[in-house]
Amino acid sequence: MTKFVNPEDIVAQAEIKKGQVVADFGCGAGFFSLAAARFAGENGTVYAVDIMPDRLAVTQAAAQHKGISNISVVQSDLEKPVEGLEPVSCDLVVMSNILHQVSSKEALLRNAYQVLKTGGRVLAVEWKRGYSAFGPDQSLRVTREELIALMQKLGLRLYRDLEADGYHYAALFVK
Repeated sequence: MTKFVNPEDIVAQAEIKKGQVVADFGCGAGFFSLAAARFAGENGTVYAVDIMPDRLAVTQAAAQHKGISNISVVQSDLEKPVEGLEPVSCDLVVMSNILHQVSSKEALLRNAYQVLKTGGRVLAVEWKRGYSAFGPDQSLRVTREELIALMQKLGLRLYRDLEADGYHYAALFVK
């Protein structure tokens, strides 16, 4: 059986430094937020951003349970200008399995670009196309090539591919 995506392993490859600011777009249950918070350290900040208040509550509860105090939750529609995050304020934006859920990929990616500092990076984790018994419909999945093209239109370039799992690919882009 193929192993499933491990947020700690993927985030470790993003080379987050102590004190950095990270935004987790579409944080869901906060798996990537929690991993990023560990790498950013006490002086770093992780913004867990999601439109769904119940997901933010789960993330906040998980952080409290684990004694993590550097996560701030932000409720925002990621297809509209992100409220609660300053432009050019983040060192890294994490987007895991979110592109298939939005109607405007361009709006989401534009928001990521706007909050990134110059030299900042985007960590994207997405479902591979191909048969799997779970995950989004094949027609909704964004291929690596499609993602690279979308990022390049905004002025982000592929920095490097990361190791993910048998169901996902991961890539790091730089502004």
